[in-house]
Amino acid sequence: MKKSIIISLSLIVAVNFGYTQVQDEIPPPKRDPGLPLSHERDEKPADNYEHLKATLIGEDKMVFIEGGTYEMGFKKGRDSRNNNSELRLVTLDSFHISQFEVTVGEFREFVDSMKYETVVEKYGTCSVFENKVLLKNQKDYSWKSINFDQTDNHPVTCISWFDAVEYCNWLSEKHGLEKCYNIEKKTYSINVECNWEANGYRLPTEAEWEYAARGGKLSGGHRYAGTSDDALLHRYSNYSGDKDSVNHTSSVGSFQPNEIFLYDMSGNVSEWCWDKSGVDRKISPVENPKGSDLSYRQERVIKGGNWTTFLMVMEVSRHQYSLPINGYSHIGFRLCRKVE
Repeated sequence: MKKSIIISLSLIVAVNFGYTQVQDEIPPPKRDPGLPLSHERDEKPADNYEHLKATLIGEDKMVFIEGGTYEMGFKKGRDSRNNNSELRLVTLDSFHISQFEVTVGEFREFVDSMKYETVVEKYGTCSVFENKVLLKNQKDYSWKSINFDQTDNHPVTCISWFDAVEYCNWLSEKHGLEKCYNIEKKTYSINVECNWEANGYRLPTEAEWEYAARGGKLSGGHRYAGTSDDALLHRYSNYSGDKDSVNHTSSVGSFQPNEIFLYDMSGNVSEWCWDKSGVDRKISPVENPKGSDLSYRQERVIKGGNWTTFLMVMEVSRHQYSLPINGYSHIGFRLCRKVE
């Protein structure tokens, strides 16, 4: 089964250039930048911790997520703040998702190998935070040159949704896997189709992302990835409201993982998903949903909090969205694969 999207670049540039639903300002964080990050565990690991870790995580750092049914979206009593995600029961097949966000070093290998120029570089659509205000479409910044220090182990940012799917296809070919995406580039549009039966790398759907962030079948029922306690979130997440936070991304895996060893699902950078925005969840499929079929909606879903966000945006039920041509200094991505 394939799904396709047709994006008009001329429409994006001429009409909606720079449009986004991500927040433009951050409330002043209460933090002392001089304090060290807190990475201590909340509790002693379970007796089967190492066995479980070895069972779930493959050599490629992809975590096996056993399929199941869960309550996706905002649930009163579990989530503390009503948000933009309606509650529904969703059933998913098993899948793999990467333990870490894609890093600068990994993305650089792709760029060097393919002599690739990102969509963000081509159109100057990198937006960055400076003094807690989002400066849109900064042509001087890109994934390799941002307004803060980063190493090869930091999550790659200022890449568009289009750049993310191109990376997925390259990595699939590198490992001898069937590409998930058929990308057709025209003068004023880009058509992307996904072959869901392919065994290559792809972006997670919003439903897959949220299920994994909640811990899959091992979920503790938390509203953040790994905890529901606002006071403990700093152990799991690099986010703006944490007094120990830093004013930029941190190396992937610097904080405590959730129940199934996934890092940075509620912080560091938000992450692109496959789905188009605007889905009516009352009529959308409840088995393996893949987002909206509304052709007039161009924005792609973004999940998870990041180093600029505060508590309300950190809950895993919440989503944001932006045009697929845009890039941000607080948005990256992670990989997903079907189970063979």
